[in-house]
Amino acid sequence: MMRKICPAIFLLSAFACLVSCYHLGVPGNLKKVSVGAIENQTEEPAAAALLNQSLHEQLGIRPGLRNSSEENAEYLLNAKVTLFKSQSIARAEIRNRNDRDHKEDAYQSVLHRIEMTVTYTVSKTENGTGEIVYSGKVVGRGDVPRIHDRNLTLQAAIRQAANDAARQITDALADQSWNK
Repeated sequence: MMRKICPAIFLLSAFACLVSCYHLGVPGNLKKVSVGAIENQTEEPAAAALLNQSLHEQLGIRPGLRNSSEENAEYLLNAKVTLFKSQSIARAEIRNRNDRDHKEDAYQSVLHRIEMTVTYTVSKTENGTGEIVYSGKVVGRGDVPRIHDRNLTLQAAIRQAANDAARQITDALADQSWNK
């Protein structure tokens, strides 16, 4: 009876070990990243704050990266929101031919796209060198449907653009193979 249980326990413990390694990742390969200054060079006041929050969230869930305090971090991520623009991407007819004075009066924008351009640098914090090991530029996007309260959907679109930019940044950081 004991001989039948031992292989089963061994297989079960081996399976549990494999599953835990899959979920936790390989210890020691995590890049400890701290989010530094987020500079806003646009006229949208919420852009930097939302990007900062999104970066912290993405660093917390992205495999291979760990959100760390500045004292314990190996790398410091600084970002700059350089461009914020809104453009119409969908129009719909609002008046039929007989009810309008001009051809351009027939259509109205029903969907706007927010684009947030972010440049970023990653520098080493070990030994106080501060040398830049990686830099890049991403464009986060969010959509704003036309409804009566545009400010409500605008804030959601800015949040969506910040999340998109943060996801692209953390994807790029996780894919980099920096020497330690």
